[in-house]
Amino acid sequence: MKLLVLKLFFSSFFVWVVVSIVNQWPDNFVHLIFCDVGQGDAILITHGNQQILVDGGPDEKVLSCLENNIPFWDKSINYVIATHMDSDHIGGLPAVFASYSVDVILKNPSAKKTAVFEAFEDAVSTKMVNSNHDTKVVSTYRGQKLFLDGLVQFSVASPQVQYQRLISKNMDVTETILSAENELFYPILNKNISENDLSIVLFITIDDITVLLTGDMELEGELAVIKSGMTEPVSIIKAGHHGSKSSSSRQFISILRPEVSVISSGINNQYNHPFPRVIDLFREFGANIYRTDSQGTVEFVTDGVKYWEAI
Repeated sequence: MKLLVLKLFFSSFFVWVVVSIVNQWPDNFVHLIFCDVGQGDAILITHGNQQILVDGGPDEKVLSCLENNIPFWDKSINYVIATHMDSDHIGGLPAVFASYSVDVILKNPSAKKTAVFEAFEDAVSTKMVNSNHDTKVVSTYRGQKLFLDGLVQFSVASPQVQYQRLISKNMDVTETILSAENELFYPILNKNISENDLSIVLFITIDDITVLLTGDMELEGELAVIKSGMTEPVSIIKAGHHGSKSSSSRQFISILRPEVSVISSGINNQYNHPFPRVIDLFREFGANIYRTDSQGTVEFVTDGVKYWEAI
């Protein structure tokens, strides 16, 4: 009898494993997943066995989104991008670093005197040491181009930050920031730029499909992106600053003319995001609106020619 029970157990376990593998086996499409992490941002982009995570939300809730969308046997992420240092964007990243290996951490050069920022910096340092420095930390600059693979490419449209090469005598006392060319630089920050306008803004191209991820960029940052010439109509936009009235200006949206706007915000959040004017503006320009506060995680799938919402 015990032998029969054991056989049934192992048979059931084997079937469960096979079904789990089949259900999570990557397809040939690119998946754009706007995770429901409450009041915050976390966007996962996957293509086959390659992944980009843009922001990590306010807490460990991001791990559920990763577990649901990355195969359980895959514990690596190619790029983790921290758009800026507000807690609702980096609060969950230490948990991500503890659970997944990371090839490249992309971050803006700002710093904040907060416990969440210090925890993030400690987690980045620990990740680099524990990986024997296989994890690279890269600082962003406008015009920087990166590639996930032959299909998914992304370029940095903001922040508007300049870098100056370190003088050798200061190298051992200055925090090392790696550029894409692995040179040593330190950032020259304009003190008039807000933390939100230091957000890393990404144009992602997937053949004919274009996606704009804006972090918490506000009006000044939008004007700078327009001035830089790095604007074009997009298929999908992640609305800036959770749909705040300080973002998504008429001039900016009239140039981008997105087909879809995704607003990442929490249910009944204290900031009253998204702002009605922002929703009306996107509708005026014909964009379909998706909201994580009312719909939960929002996912789109694309083959590079067309895209559709995952059901």
